[in-house]
Amino acid sequence: MNKSRSISLAFTFLLALNKSLGTLSQDDVAIRPYMGWSSWSLQATTMPGRGLNWLKEENILPQIDAMAELLLEYGYNYINIDSGWNADYNWEAGFDSYGRPSPNPERFPRGNNDSKK
Repeated sequence: MNKSRSISLAFTFLLALNKSLGTLSQDDVAIRPYMGWSSWSLQATTMPGRGLNWLKEENILPQIDAMAELLLEYGYNYINIDSGWNADYNWEAGFDSYGRPSPNPERFPRGNNDSKK
């Protein structure tokens, strides 16, 4: 498919989507997107000192503190601790007696309550 056809199809899709949504008022439109930090980039890299074993409380809490101190006033208020918070260092996931994921005590010795501040 050539570039102009792709642009044309995308534009047609957006027009159809716009018509299906109807007219949105200013109150319906987000002022800004969700803004925050995610652990994924640091735990998914192969950089030295990062990667799968990086995801642990001692590394997450400074990220939370830095965002709260430097970026909260600009609207950054979400922290996403990505997959692995309930797994041991062999990536075996942990669950409670009801089958719900539970924080791995090696990675998050205080659970996830301190991370929710």
